[in-house]
Amino acid sequence: MLATPLKVCLSGATGGVGRCLARAILARDDFILDSAVARTAAGRDLGEAIGQEPCGVVVTVDLAAALDRKPDVVIDYTHPSSRMANVMAAVERRVPMVIGTTGFSSAEFEEI
Repeated sequence: MLATPLKVCLSGATGGVGRCLARAILARDDFILDSAVARTAAGRDLGEAIGQEPCGVVVTVDLAAALDRKPDVVIDYTHPSSRMANVMAAVERRVPMVIGTTGFSSAEFEEI
């Protein structure tokens, strides 16, 4: 267990994998779900959006605003069409990122 809980921004929070990750993060004492980003369910409590009790985290569509909250890490399980913009937003803010979206090209790796 971490001495200080890890603050997590979850991008793609209402997708298939995102829902599983949200449930797991919410169930742990050593993680805090700091923010949730998704196109669907924007403005709703994430807990309710994934079929659980309210958790106090309102879903937003604005990853930049979520990253400006200074989470310890962002976990990204979004659509391939948004992954590079998401990576660059995290890099600009110096927020470490775990990327679950696959299919990066060699050119995209070079850009990162």
